[in-house]
Amino acid sequence: MYTLLKLFTCFLFISLMACNQSVGKDDSKVLVKVNAEVITENQLAVNMEALFGKNNALVRLQEAERKKIIESMVMSRLIRQLAEKSLDDNQRNTYQLKANAYKEKLIINDFLKENITVAAVSDEEVAAYYKKHPDKYGAINLVKYELLTTSEKLNEIVRDKLLSLYSTNIKQSDIRQLQKDITSHGVKMLYQKGVLREGILDKTIEDIVHQLNQGEVSSLIMKNGRPYIVKVVEKTQMPAKPLSEVTNEIRRQLVPIALKNAIRIKTEKLKEKAKIEYL
Repeated sequence: MYTLLKLFTCFLFISLMACNQSVGKDDSKVLVKVNAEVITENQLAVNMEALFGKNNALVRLQEAERKKIIESMVMSRLIRQLAEKSLDDNQRNTYQLKANAYKEKLIINDFLKENITVAAVSDEEVAAYYKKHPDKYGAINLVKYELLTTSEKLNEIVRDKLLSLYSTNIKQSDIRQLQKDITSHGVKMLYQKGVLREGILDKTIEDIVHQLNQGEVSSLIMKNGRPYIVKVVEKTQMPAKPLSEVTNEIRRQLVPIALKNAIRIKTEKLKEKAKIEYL
């Protein structure tokens, strides 16, 4: 049932896409007439190619249950005919523009397949891409941190008191002891620890953490009325996967990039010879 629905949907789209579009001469065998409008062998072949691809279309035509497929084409044709009756000129024009855009896409795709060739990705290109994008293959800076903050915003009196305490008396590298010292002066701070990942901390705090060296404690940071003191406990550079393990993956990623560059070069040459007027 799902397969038939999928076939029907595809045929309906192709049928609607083709409405009001001029069609070349078709001398192939007529398979069905739908309110005097014909469905031909060539139309069936085009639909089969859209469904199964150019290389498999002929094989599928021999093996598929033609009757069911043709019936789906009949259903889509009936719905298209019904839909056309309610279309005004603007709607017809919109469908024509969509059909033209789809036609252009098909022509371009077929042209590129036949005329654009891309050289095999070299080992040097793979190695250069790997070196430029180590983060894509597991290389990360692992940062473990400890943090002190409060559960609520501070009023001006408590904030000034904390700024004075931290800047002149009790700054130290032991965060746990620092928490006790600050609490002993009447400011309760909460202790947290974790591994830095994007989005866990406020962006301002995250940027400061990246700037700190291992073992270093930040100055007192005020953000949205709350204080933050951060210590970087450990910074470790995690290596990327070996190049040998990701070579094939990189090649697959570089092929469309190379294709895009080849197309760009082709179009740049065309632009040099073309007369283009932007209005």
